[in-house]
Amino acid sequence: MNTILEEVKPETAEILATQAKALGISVDELINRMLARLAEPQTNELSLSEVDRILDELAEGGENLSPLPSDFSREDIYFDHE
Repeated sequence: MNTILEEVKPETAEILATQAKALGISVDELINRMLARLAEPQTNELSLSEVDRILDELAEGGENLSPLPSDFSREDIYFDHE
């Protein structure tokens, strides 16, 4: 088992130690948590709160945009399509 640990760069070990210390856990516990997260099934689904947050970010500054002309039509969007 030591051969695996010998492959870890000192910089990586330092980062792991720093993170573990900040969380108040051992490096072993930190690695176990990281491995457990990697083992969880990954989904591309967003929660409703994440969707709301993204939409709020997109809307920021939108109040400063000028409105579209009253005669704006679908043809204006697809003017270069047949």
